[in-house]
Amino acid sequence: MAKTKDKRHESSGRKYDQKMKPFLVYQYLMRETDEEHFASSQDIIEYLQENFEISAERRSIYRDIHEINKAILALQEEITLEEAEKLLYEDEENKTIRHIKRKGFYVAQRNYEEEDIRLLAECVHAAKFVDTKRAERLAGVVFDLVSTYQAENMSHTAIVKDRVKTSNTEVYYTVSNIHNAISKNGQYLRKIKFQYLKYTVQDLQNYSVRRQGTEYVVVPHSLIIDNGNYYLLGYDEKKKEVRTYRVDRMKNLQILNELFLEKDVFEGIDIERYTQGHFGMFGGERNRVQLNCSIKLLNSMVDRFGTDDVKYQGGTNGFFTVTATVYVSDHFFGWLSSFGEQIHIDSPSHVKNEYTAYLKKISKWHSRFIDK
Repeated sequence: MAKTKDKRHESSGRKYDQKMKPFLVYQYLMRETDEEHFASSQDIIEYLQENFEISAERRSIYRDIHEINKAILALQEEITLEEAEKLLYEDEENKTIRHIKRKGFYVAQRNYEEEDIRLLAECVHAAKFVDTKRAERLAGVVFDLVSTYQAENMSHTAIVKDRVKTSNTEVYYTVSNIHNAISKNGQYLRKIKFQYLKYTVQDLQNYSVRRQGTEYVVVPHSLIIDNGNYYLLGYDEKKKEVRTYRVDRMKNLQILNELFLEKDVFEGIDIERYTQGHFGMFGGERNRVQLNCSIKLLNSMVDRFGTDDVKYQGGTNGFFTVTATVYVSDHFFGWLSSFGEQIHIDSPSHVKNEYTAYLKKISKWHSRFIDK
């Protein structure tokens, strides 16, 4: 196989200690081999000499790999080295690094499956709160867990790149500070303050601050990821309500020394049900709503509301009803209207009337622009 010169170790010509050899052999095999790519003992010898000026013999390479397999198995199974030696002798399948005659050595077992790494990399790229540059770097971190050949294949075929990314590079430090504020709550709740950002038509490349820069003061409860965005669930003491805030639109977040004693404001909040009932993480009045839906929408309703504390009943003429708790807002009505004639609200009547008024308002607005 092709030899790869490791530029990271080209420095002062310093000769590395022979004691480093097993570790370097292991790292080389992890990076350069898999079930389809192999390294001969000669490949490994040349790699050590060219990159680290370490001399090695074929027999010592076999010995190093045996010791590597023994150490890995002892750690994985929490057994002694002697017990690991016996297991390796009894079954070839216990070896992390294996040898195929006329091909060479390869890493047969890793802590992660290739599919796991692909999924992690996809999640990183799909997250809107991770900017493009950092997404590439984080994907590179998880790719280090597989061979270079597997990583190259995944980067070419599996990565989702068509996501609108945040331009706020503070988001990672903001998330860290929020975690610190939540973890340090202890007996009392600790407040945070931050500025909240928005777009302007005049400058779509950069955010501007809301409320002329006046800071928001919030009691943090938890972080939620919804539709690729990070949200903070927190209590606005001034408005006396629990609200959500887009984390990538926060700036200059600080943890305050002010304590908040009313911990019961968060009692009864089930995060999973909370996110299912909110649409686009916008607030609204909490209601138990019954919807009458075409049977074609059953999968969509289960995806949206789940099955816990949600009632599904068969109906007539190809329709069924679903009863769930939602936070009624224009975003909820917008979601409903996307299904057209396949769904309508049965109850409560005031929500039904609000939805009718919403549709009339939208229709009246758009009728102004109809060509006559």
